[in-house]
Amino acid sequence: MTHLEIFGIAVALAMDAASVAAAISASLGRCRIGQILRLSFHFGLFQAAMPIAGWYLGRAFYIAIAGFDHWIAFALLALIGGKMIRDYFDGKHSSSAMRDPTRGASLLVLSIATSIDA
Repeated sequence: MTHLEIFGIAVALAMDAASVAAAISASLGRCRIGQILRLSFHFGLFQAAMPIAGWYLGRAFYIAIAGFDHWIAFALLALIGGKMIRDYFDGKHSSSAMRDPTRGASLLVLSIATSIDA
C-alpha cells in the first residue's frame, strides 16, 4: 500500500467523526475552546486506538467466530435499527434541551460510534 492510499483511507474513515463534530458545533451554537479541545482529543484518540484494538481482538477471536461473524454483524445492526424504530414510536425523537455532548457519557458514546468502523 502506498502512502497516498493509506492517507485516502484515513481521510475516508475520519469523515464520520468530522460530520459528527460539525453537527455538534452547529447544535451548540457558540463553542468554547474547552469543548473543541475535548471533542478533538477524544475523537482523535478513539480514531487511533480502535484499529489497533480491532486488530488484536480480531486476531484473538478469528478462529472462534469466523463461521458466524456475519450473523453477529446482522444481530447488532438489527438491534440498533429496532431501537431506533422503538424510540421513534415512543416519542423519544423529539428535540428537547440537550446537555453538552462534549462531556461525560455522551462524549464517550460519540467517540466510540464515530470510530467503530475503523
